[in-house]
Amino acid sequence: MPGVTFLSELSTIFIKYTMERNEILCTCLDITKGEIEDAIKKQKLKKVREVQDVTEAGTVCGACVDEIFMLLEEINGEAEE
Repeated sequence: MPGVTFLSELSTIFIKYTMERNEILCTCLDITKGEIEDAIKKQKLKKVREVQDVTEAGTVCGACVDEIFMLLEEINGEAEE
């Protein structure tokens, strides 16, 4: 669906260019974008589940799972399901 791709691209742009490293990405556990980025880079994480295991982000309500997936894509060039 073309609309879904467009919305996904907008979300990626929002996270990449408007969200600062110190902003909370996982509001349930107060985990910042920077903490998640650091975990992905330092531990070479490829999957959302790996990020969840290491940081606990996305494990309560799941609202930030899409953003975690997009960070994985941004950092790694791709993300695994």
